[in-house]
Amino acid sequence: MNFPGQGIISEEKVDSFNIPIYFSSPQEVEATVERNGYFNLERIECLPLEKSQDTIPQKSRAVSYHIRAGLEYLLKEHFGHEILDELFDSFNKKLEKSQVFQLGLTYSLLAVLKRKET
Repeated sequence: MNFPGQGIISEEKVDSFNIPIYFSSPQEVEATVERNGYFNLERIECLPLEKSQDTIPQKSRAVSYHIRAGLEYLLKEHFGHEILDELFDSFNKKLEKSQVFQLGLTYSLLAVLKRKET
């Protein structure tokens, strides 16, 4: 996604946009809940995405839609709505070419927390 190189958006605009996103492991979630001290971890489970019968293009499109749902507002506010379709189409194509689905690296993490009695 080389939008600055294509003249679609400025390099400064890209450099000023920073969303630190980190995908934690189940062990890291458990440790964080323990350190927090306000919740009991009732259940934690990895729900792998590779069990579906969807093709890689279908899986990549679904992941792209999920990420767009979460980030669209921020991206639109910072870069403008004009680039969104092209940005996510480009992201989807890169995701299809990656090995993330073949290697089984994708999952959703389900964590059920219960607030501790005070």
